Parts: sequence; C-alpha cells; structure tokens
Amino acid sequence: FLWLRDNCMCAECRVVQTTEKRFMINSLPVDLKAQTADLRDDELTVVWPDNHTTRFPLAELAALCQPKTDPRVAWPKDFEACRVDYASFLGEDAVAESTI
Repeated sequence: FLWLRDNCMCAECRVVQTTEKRFMINSLPVDLKAQTADLRDDELTVVWPDNHTTRFPLAELAALCQPKTDPRVAWPKDFEACRVDYASFLGEDAVAESTI
C-alpha cells in the first residue's frame, strides 16, 4: 500500500508543474492500509485512513507489470571510432561538420 500512496499524482500530493512531492513517505505508517479500495470504470480508487483519495487508471498499473525493454543497442563488432584532433574540431567548422 505504501507504493500506491507514495505515487499518488493528485494536486494535493504533487506540485502539478513539476510532479515534486508535497509530502514525504516517512510521514506514513509502515503498516499503512487502505480504508477502502474500489475498482470501477477502469480505475482503482483507494481511500486512505486520513480520507485522502488516490486514483490510478488500471492501464497505468498494468503497464508497470510489463517487462521493460532495454533500449540500448550494442556497437557493431566492426565499429571503429574516428579520431579527430580536438583543437581542429573546435576551431575548424569543416572538421566539426565532417565529424558529426
């Protein structure tokens, strides 16, 4: 339950412009439990003991269960980095353009 409460995105819990938290998780009891939890209209609604309400679209929660893909791609085995004189790169536009 702590994760759900800590990740509430409502304007009461987060600064809307930055999503910065307005409260710290250490202010919550470790054994936090929901007062009520309801699944309706493709949304999980949790009411906490302090009567705060958190809503999560089920699609967002389901996406958290999907395996993450690794966006990194290894260099090809025949890759060889080009070497450029640093001063020339900075001082000569043609060298910089051909390098980039």
